[in-house]
Amino acid sequence: RVLQWTPWFELPPPPFPHTWVEVVMGKLLRIGVMCLVGVTSITAAASAQTTAVGYGFVSPAFATYEGDSLGIFQAGGGGEARLGDALGLGADFGYAAPWEELSDSVGSFSFNGTYYIKGTSRGRRTQPFATGGYTLLFRDGSVSGVNFGAGVDRWMTDRVGLRFEFRDHIMMEEGESFHLWGPRVSIVWRGK
Repeated sequence: RVLQWTPWFELPPPPFPHTWVEVVMGKLLRIGVMCLVGVTSITAAASAQTTAVGYGFVSPAFATYEGDSLGIFQAGGGGEARLGDALGLGADFGYAAPWEELSDSVGSFSFNGTYYIKGTSRGRRTQPFATGGYTLLFRDGSVSGVNFGAGVDRWMTDRVGLRFEFRDHIMMEEGESFHLWGPRVSIVWRGK
C-alpha cells in the first residue's frame, strides 16, 4: 500500500472530542515514554562495549514546504554508541508541531552515523561533530527521507554536558521537498 504524504500542517485535526490540551498532553506523554525507552535501550546496550551517550532536546525550529516556512516546536531524545574516538552510531525519536496548533503534530525517528573531529576524544571538554542518516516522519501515514547536521558537545563534567546542533531533515515527494530544520539544544549524558 502506498501512503499519500501531506505535510502535517495541512492535515485535518483528529476526529475525537478532546480539548487541545488533552491532545497535546497525551502526545507529549507518549513521545516522552518513547524517548525514555529509546534512550535507555540504546545507551544500555552500547555501554558494555563503548562510550554510550544519551540526550534530550527542546528547541524552536522551522518546517519549509514549497517555499513557505512555519515556526514549530520540537522535542525528543535519543542515544548514541561512540565507537572509538571518531565514530558514533545512534538513533532518536522526536515530536514537532506548529506553535499555533500543538495538536497538529508529527513524530520523527532518525538513525544516524556521527563523525567526531579527530583529536576530540572523551578526554576533551569540547567535541565538534558532523552527523547524517535516515529519517522517518509519521502521523496518519509516513514518509522517509534523510537528515544532515553538525554541532558540538560541551562537557561540563565528565558525565553531563550540553549539545548545540543544527539539523535538517529532508523529505522528497513527487519532486517537492519538505524540510524540518533548525537548531537543537540538548542535555547530554554518558556512562562511565
